[in-house]
Amino acid sequence: MINVLMFDAAYPPPVIGGKEKQAHLLTRELLNCQAKVKVVTFAHYENESGQYQGVDVRRLKRSMVAPVVLMVYLFRMRFVFDILHVHTPSRIGRGVAVFGAFLGYRVIFKFPNEHILDNCSWIDKVFWRLTLRMVRLVVVLENDTFRKLKAWGVKKERIFFVANGVQLGSRKEQRRKAKPLRLLFVGRLLPQKRCSDLIAACGVLRARRVDWKLDIVGDGPLKNDLQHLSRELGIDDRVVFRGHRDDVSRFMQEADVLIVPSEREGMSNVILEGMSIGIPIVASDVGSAKRMLGTEGRRYIFEPYDIKALAEKILLLADDDEGRERYSVYLFDRCRKYFSINSIAETYMVQYKRLTS
Repeated sequence: MINVLMFDAAYPPPVIGGKEKQAHLLTRELLNCQAKVKVVTFAHYENESGQYQGVDVRRLKRSMVAPVVLMVYLFRMRFVFDILHVHTPSRIGRGVAVFGAFLGYRVIFKFPNEHILDNCSWIDKVFWRLTLRMVRLVVVLENDTFRKLKAWGVKKERIFFVANGVQLGSRKEQRRKAKPLRLLFVGRLLPQKRCSDLIAACGVLRARRVDWKLDIVGDGPLKNDLQHLSRELGIDDRVVFRGHRDDVSRFMQEADVLIVPSEREGMSNVILEGMSIGIPIVASDVGSAKRMLGTEGRRYIFEPYDIKALAEKILLLADDDEGRERYSVYLFDRCRKYFSINSIAETYMVQYKRLTS
């Protein structure tokens, strides 16, 4: 049996973002692959050990001395676990990776996207080079990150491609003659998510006399600005701000088209979740979107910031019942083939066994 110690600085609950969700999905599925997995993370209140949805979790109280307590814990566990899987690219994650490698752990480090190496201070650059030199494997999601790491001197034999994964649901049947067309945005209301472009594109749809409704699921600092924009465009009666929700899956089940207009993404969990139930998706050409959506999905990919192109991609799906159904089946089948969390966990197991053999 492979013994894996997983580190994520903010392991659920609560689920803060896609990184934490991926860590939990993977950990649960590794248990189904007969690995012994324990998670070490931080807690807001006090040190505690327990289980979360079947996963053993050791939570260390956040404090000034928490990094020291964490390093002591790694030292004590060095003969218990074969693999140290670091899911946090922050400084504390890099510190865990370097110290773990020094203690003799076989360290796998997940590297989310190439942008985290941009605009580094010289201290961070030194720390990154040390981290990338000491870990056994660096997990990447896309070719851009692979090229960036090679430019930083990481040998290609130590770079490991693996996708994020998702739990498959049941495919959502597409509505016939969908009126209004139910559009969905899911994500934090931050500048890089470009929700403003989607609202502006909806203004174009209104001018083209398309019957639509937009649900915006998520919260963030731009909420007031986005509400003002929808009023300014005269479409505030069709744009509903739902705020942060724990029942995102309900909105996905009700939507006809999921839209991801970001200017920057790694491997979008929102796209994966949409694919897992077969929602037709329109997405900007950033990160792994083109690879995720495949050949059929390229018709519905647009350049970021191009509001007119975004509106045109939505229009392609608006009155094409057969096209939406065909695209839905394609995305669901593609997700099952390439992105199901059980196949992703099995891929990790192969690498764990290779490192421990």
